[in-house]
Order: sequence, then C-alpha cells, then structure tokens
Amino acid sequence: MIISLISLGLIGGVALSRLGLPVLPFIMLAAVLGGFWLIFRKRYRLLLDLSLGVLALSGGILLSDSQINTNSDPSQLSYYNDSGKLELKGVITENPDNRDRTSLIVLNVSSIATTYGWQDVSGNILLTLPSYPEYNYGEEIQINGYLKTPENFEGFDYKAYLANQQIYSVMVYPEITLLSEGNGNPVMAAIFSFRQSLSDSLSKAMPEPESSLAKGILLGERSGIPEDIQTEFSISGTTHLLAISGANLSILSGILLTALGWVLGKRGYIYIYLTLILIWGYSLLSGFDPPVIRAVIMASIFLSAELLGRQKNAMPALCLAAAVMVAFSPSILWSVSFQLSFMSMLGLILVYPMLKELNLRLLERFGLSEGILRTALGIVLDGLGVSLAAIAGIWPVLLYYFENISLIGPVATLLAMPAMPFIIVLSFLTALLGLVFPAGAVFMGYLTWLPCRYMLTVVSLTASLPGVLLAGIRPGAILMGIYYFLLGVLYQAYKHFLKIPARSHANPSSAIKLRWVLAGMAVPVLVFSFSLNPSADQKMHVYFLDVGQGDAILIQYQNQDILIDGGPSPQALCNELDKHLPFFDRNIEMVILTHPDSDHLSGLLEVLERYSVTEVLLPQTQSQDALYQNYQNLIEEKAIPARTAQTGMQITLANGAVLEVISPFEGLVSKEADKDNNQSTVLTLSCGQINYLFCADIETPAEYQLITNRLLENTTVLKVAHHGSKYSSSTEFLNVTSPVFGLISAGADNRYGHPHPETLSRLGLVIAENRIYRTDIWGSLDFATDGQSLYIFRS
Repeated sequence: MIISLISLGLIGGVALSRLGLPVLPFIMLAAVLGGFWLIFRKRYRLLLDLSLGVLALSGGILLSDSQINTNSDPSQLSYYNDSGKLELKGVITENPDNRDRTSLIVLNVSSIATTYGWQDVSGNILLTLPSYPEYNYGEEIQINGYLKTPENFEGFDYKAYLANQQIYSVMVYPEITLLSEGNGNPVMAAIFSFRQSLSDSLSKAMPEPESSLAKGILLGERSGIPEDIQTEFSISGTTHLLAISGANLSILSGILLTALGWVLGKRGYIYIYLTLILIWGYSLLSGFDPPVIRAVIMASIFLSAELLGRQKNAMPALCLAAAVMVAFSPSILWSVSFQLSFMSMLGLILVYPMLKELNLRLLERFGLSEGILRTALGIVLDGLGVSLAAIAGIWPVLLYYFENISLIGPVATLLAMPAMPFIIVLSFLTALLGLVFPAGAVFMGYLTWLPCRYMLTVVSLTASLPGVLLAGIRPGAILMGIYYFLLGVLYQAYKHFLKIPARSHANPSSAIKLRWVLAGMAVPVLVFSFSLNPSADQKMHVYFLDVGQGDAILIQYQNQDILIDGGPSPQALCNELDKHLPFFDRNIEMVILTHPDSDHLSGLLEVLERYSVTEVLLPQTQSQDALYQNYQNLIEEKAIPARTAQTGMQITLANGAVLEVISPFEGLVSKEADKDNNQSTVLTLSCGQINYLFCADIETPAEYQLITNRLLENTTVLKVAHHGSKYSSSTEFLNVTSPVFGLISAGADNRYGHPHPETLSRLGLVIAENRIYRTDIWGSLDFATDGQSLYIFRS
C-alpha cells in the first residue's frame, strides 16, 4: 500500500500544480502526520503511509513547478516566437511523419542567427514541409522562416498537445538548406531505416486500403489510411487498433495472453514469455516512440505479475511505473496516450479478473468442463473480457477528450481484434520477404490481405449500425474520480467476498485438436479468396479517377495499363488504382505526365515507388521545380526508360488501338514557358469507332493551334481541359471537336471554382446536359468501349 500511496502522491502533486497551490502547507501537513506517527507508531501505522504520500505530493508540486516553460529566457527557442523571420540550425531528432501532401518534422534547434552572429539556443520546433524533397532522422538543416506560437483549433488545445511533447514553437514551409547527415543515434537511425524499408515493401506488395491498414497496425503509420475508413473506425470504437497505442497494446497483450494460454496450455509459462517477446518486438517496429515504450512497460508489469503469480502486486507496480515516468517528464501526465495506457492497464488489473471468473462460471453452468468447444468458447469469452476490461478503464478518458464514445466498441473490438496477431505476423513476413524476393512478397501479401479485409469489413458493418455513437457528453473531473473510486471498491468486494478458487481450463489434448481445426478452417478460406481475383473482359476501359482537384486517367486494355497523370494526392491515387488493378498486377506499362504542375504530378512519385513501371513519357519542359526534379531523380534511380512527348508520337495498343500525341508542337525555348498550361501534352485515343481526347490543362491559345494545324476530329469523349477553367474549352474548339460526351475532372468545393459557369454554358451548347460528367459529383467513372459502343459506369 505504501508504494501505491507514494506513487499516487507524486502523480497527484504534479496534477495539483496546475491549480497554482503553494507547496508549503503540504510539507507542513506531512511533518504533522509524521510527528503523530512517531508518537503513536505502534497503533497507527497508516499515519506513516499518509505522511510519505503527502510528502510525495509536495515533491510532485515542486517537480512540476521546476519544469514550467517560460518565454523570458533568451536561451530558450520559444523566447523568439512571433518575432519575425528567423534563421535557425538544428538536427532532426524524430522519424519524420510523412503524410499525403506534407511532412511533419521535429527539429531540435541548437543555434540562432543574430546581429552578433550565431548564438546557442535550445528547444524543439515542429516544421510543416512539402512532401518533397524528403528529409530524414539525424540530418542537420538550416531553416529560414517565421517562428510562431502554436494556435489552438476549435475544440482542441493544440498548444497543450505540443507542450506535452516539449514543443513550444512551429514553423510552416521555411526555406531549408541541408548541412550534414548522420547526426542522430546510429541505433535509432538503423531502426528508422529498417521501418521505412518495411513500409515501402508493404506498399509494393499489397493494394490499398489494406496496405495502409497493415502499415498502421504493424508500424504505427496511420496517415495513409483514407479518411472515410478512419471515420468508420472512430464510429465503431476501434480507432485504437489503427496505431501502436497504449490502449491497443493493453488489449493486444491481454488477448495474446488469453489465447496463447488456452491454445498452448499454462504449463511452463511459455504463453507469458511468448506474449512478452511479441509486445517488445512490436514496440521495436514502432521505433521505440516514448508513448509506446510507456505502454509496453505497463503491459510488461501486468504480464510479470501473471508470471510470478503475484497479481495482487500488479497495482502497486503499475502506480510505481507511472510515478517514475512522471518524475522524469511531468508533462506526460497530461498526455492522452499516457492516460489511456495507464487507464487501460488499470482496467485489465481491476476488471478483467472479475470477467474471467464470470466466464468460468458460465462454462461450468453449461456443463463444458473440457474439449474443443470449451477451449474455443474460452478464447472468445476471455477475448471479450479483455476488451471490456480495457474499455472500462479508458471510456471516461475518451469521453472527456473526444466527447463521444461508441456503444458498439466492445463488440467491434472483440470481432476485429482476432485479426490483429495475423495482421502483425503476416504483414511483417510480407515486408521482410519483399526486401529479398519481391515476387514472393506479392503472394504473401495476398495472405495478409485476408485478415486486413476481414477487419475492414467488421469495422464497416459495425459503424453502419444506427445509434452506436454516443456524442456531446463530457464528464467532469469529479464524476471521473467517483467512477474510478467505485471501480476500486467493486474490485475489493470481488477479491474479498466473491472470488472462487481458480480452476484449470487448459486441456492439452483439446488444445492440439483446436490447432488442427483452425488450420483446417484456413484451407477453404484461402481457396475461396483466390477465386476472388478479378477477371478482365475484352473492352477497353478508360477510368477517370476521382483524385480531388487534379487529373488522373487509367487506360486498361488487354493486359496493358497506361496511367496519364497522378493528381495531387498520392493516397487518393493509390486507393483508386488498387480498385481497378488486379491484386497480383503490380506492373504499369506506361506512365505519362502531361505537365509538371503538382495537381498532375504529386501522385506519380508514389506510383513509381509502389509499382514496376515499364516506361515513362515526360512533357516538354525544363522546369526546375523541386517536385519535378524529385520525379526525374526517381526515374533515374529506378532506371526506368523515359522519352519526351513529341507531336505525332504514337503508342500502339492491342487490336489496333492507338494513343497519339498531338500537342505541344515545338520544344520549349524559355523557362517562362514552363509554367504555361499550353505546353501540356495533349493525347488522342482511338479504338474502333470510339475516340477520346485528353486535353490536360491547355487553354485557348493551344486550342486555336490545334484547330489551325487540323489535328482535331469529331470526338466521342472529351476530357475537358484544365478542370473546366473559363480560359479553356472555347466555342470554336468545341464546335470543331463536336464531343458527344464530356468529362470534367475537378475536386469538390475546390478553391478555384472549377468548373466555371461560363465553361459549363459553352459545353451545354454542344453536349446534352445529361452527357456531361464530373468527378466532383459522380466520383470515378469508367468510359469503356468495345470499339463500337460506349459504356459508362460509376467505378
């Protein structure tokens, strides 16, 4: 008890420090209690415990006060916040968080440029950078930009969130100069490099969104998971499954411990050792992020208590571990991840034993003393018990911070969680195999796809149920305190009055039989899943992909795949491609970039990373833009044959279909022309009696040039130029091409106002209103043809 009181006293002191309470009265109270103990020590031992607890509380207040960050110290980086444009030097101290269109980087600043030269300064800054060029852990960089104090968002204290990570300054899109490499810890650099290799390997071996889900669960990378899927996880109460988090590790540890105990039996404690190895290996893949380490330590305490048969000591050990962490870094007490780690483990310690006891009574009530059925039901019931126990610990915290909680969460977690170990193991094997044998990794990726698809299906179905999300409720601190107090009282009542003798429930013979049953069940599942591979028809499919405010067109015909442009979002493009490309098809015969604007180019860099590209067609440009330079470097690095588009160039497809370049007409003569939309590569595609005209971003001057050179003919499908800009699709151009159908590729509610009303009006004069299609309204569309007729589908 004394360990718990001292530990909770220290934690309570750090919490009370935010109220600005003086420390002296608590020190005096500790002294008074200690004095009474000296007088009455034989009769009131509790006085000593209380005295030490209050003394620890005083220490917590002093410790927290010493850690308060102020902006009055010139040696601290935050002193210079909001003081104009600054020049700083520092080292990247964490693995960059690479997102769809940006990268978030934590920079530990060492010096600042002043009128007196470079001066020493210390502090962390969060940088928001473009996705390219990429920066890595351990690199020293010099930045030039505006240092800002973090601003809060509506309903979210972003400033406090960053402060918990010792970050008090932010900077957006600064100018950057790379100074040196290899300044980080070599071990961490190796771990981060290995993680990145695994991530790249999974991207190449698996389709989306299963690939992003596997990376989120195995590596903690959840930025690549589509927003709609993240919303489904939130509604179903299974968000904790998406990343390596405290609640996730608590539930995973409990389920692994339970399942391995049932299947392997409890003799020799192999099931505990194996669980410890798995969760520590799991944390290694996370890059040993501090929140993950804290969660793993707490989980290890729970498992060690189970190993030593001292479950009653788990609570003091958990409190002590939490107190030590808070002593080293008081700010983590306000970290949501720390609170969820502690409370989920608290739920396992207090609630799970009661639920486990209830499960045993239920099995005996129905006369299940041994056999395969008892083992299988035991795994299911104990898995549900683990999920319920962890959620019992964390739901007040979730409700407090997010003001919503999913009523279906325990059931959804129970149904989805069994896929977790399979996803972790299979995705790890897939990623490893991809490093040495990419072709084999594609097959292994198919096996990994199964549990990923299962989890996504469970989450989607449970999220679609009506009324499962309880929102708009936020409990106060007093109510939360009462709840956890009652939880402790319930545990004490169980321990003293309700507990029945433990019973052995592991039957070795039934465990062996269960393993054979599970293996037998896997065979038909695999056979069935292989039959799901999509079959190709004989039509040419031209997919206009919904990638937001940009262009991306996929042409599929007779096992040939041609991609024209990649849109602004790598995530959106890969999600769309993987809907239309067969699982095992990781090859694209040709990638065509019409011009180097980011809304056409950004997604293509990820395509070159994920797919085997046979050939690249480049636009006529001498652009020095960093994004385009990265694209060229990647082409050279992967030794992909590249050609520059020339008017008259033809690409022959199957059955006489032809893709032809009809613009631009001449090479560029000045850099200014690089930014001219009229230099875009314009293509026509003909298949029998059906033809398509892909206009990229050309405007009226290029349209007139095409008319003058008599390169236009009647068109079946017109990809409207420049997303429906008013400077394109002139009346003369539309009269010459006489399109039957029009397709506008634009993002919903885009800031450019595309398509423009004037353009829609001109299109309406030559194309029937019901034959003008828009990706911002219809989503991705398939304009398929057999050479005689045109078939339009929402894809």
